[in-house]
Amino acid sequence: MKRGILVLLVSISALLLPPATPGGGDHAPALILFEDTVLTEDFTGHIVIGADDVDLDCGGHAIFGSGEGVGVTIPSRTRVTVVGCVVTGFDRGFLVTGGSHISLEGNVAEQNELDGFKVDGTSGFVLKENRAVENGRDGFRVASSSGAKLERNGAVGNAEAGFHVFASSHVVLRRNEASDNGKDGFKIVSSSTVSLRGNRADDNDRDGFRITQVSDSILETNQAMNNAEVGILVFFGSHARLSKNHAAENGKDGFKVESSSELVLVKNGAVGNARDGFRLVDLSDSRIEKNEAAWNAKVGLHLFASSGNRLRKNVAAENGGDGFKVVMSWENHVRDNVAWNNERDGFRISQSEGNDFVRNRAFDNAAVGFHIFQSPNNEFRKNRACGNGVVDALQVASAGNEFERNEFCTTSGF
Repeated sequence: MKRGILVLLVSISALLLPPATPGGGDHAPALILFEDTVLTEDFTGHIVIGADDVDLDCGGHAIFGSGEGVGVTIPSRTRVTVVGCVVTGFDRGFLVTGGSHISLEGNVAEQNELDGFKVDGTSGFVLKENRAVENGRDGFRVASSSGAKLERNGAVGNAEAGFHVFASSHVVLRRNEASDNGKDGFKIVSSSTVSLRGNRADDNDRDGFRITQVSDSILETNQAMNNAEVGILVFFGSHARLSKNHAAENGKDGFKVESSSELVLVKNGAVGNARDGFRLVDLSDSRIEKNEAAWNAKVGLHLFASSGNRLRKNVAAENGGDGFKVVMSWENHVRDNVAWNNERDGFRISQSEGNDFVRNRAFDNAAVGFHIFQSPNNEFRKNRACGNGVVDALQVASAGNEFERNEFCTTSGF
């Protein structure tokens, strides 16, 4: 690898070329680098990495544009590192197309017309400790790529998503932060084998995490707070695990999972959200275990039009509506859950059939402990309900249910 250091505007002036797109109104020069380069002052124009095995160190200096083109382009290169550049005033701040083993560290992309950082068709790259601020589209956009690692980056005030991963695989996002973006904090679409760990999405104008058509992936120890809509949304997901995530004070649901199958939700927390803590719609063959929902405005855990799921050892407390609500669902296994001190029912089962409820407890809820409405042919065994405000167990317009060894202090409709 060549290790010569070129001092900008002194020894590389011969590499200053006209812009790559003449006639576009952007007359800033294009600097093509073939060797390791250190900037010693700010630069106005485009920089293109013209060879493999090149390092660019801006030393904190700025690269200025005039509203068009790309600040730093890395086209189909291998083993390239770019550090310490502040890029502003282009269509895109940084563009990586093709190639492999690319590293961008400690850079800033600010106030560019489209994306701050865009990586397309690349494998084995690292984005670390970069910042994307007030760009006109996404802060970080990764498309059709694999083997990516994004760590400790920040996306603030971008017009669309903070982090957007599309049609990619084997992507790791760890300890990144997205705040005050115009749409989602993190948007992952049509991708597989994605790992999100320890990321934070706060105060975004849509969802904190929006996960769509994603499979074989992990979301763990992430936090979504005060986003305008859903904290963590999973839509058309499969074979994914959500563990130890926290969603609080979001404008709609804390967690929403829709049209998904074979998921695991374990040890997540939903607190103080404006609608449901957990809203599970058209979910099948999934495990929902040891989650906690508290102080949400409506339902703690809401299961709708879903089948074949196992709900076990979840807690719903002090929610503004029901603790657990099961509607139009069938063949689910609801066991060892606790509902206490909710403003309506502990467990509300409506228009549901063929489910089993075993060893659940409902106490100190404002209305009914177990409210069974138009729900036939379910099984209730070893459940307990006492101290609820209206009645501990209520059955209305429901036939063929089986009750065995339950402890209901007061009942109606049995």
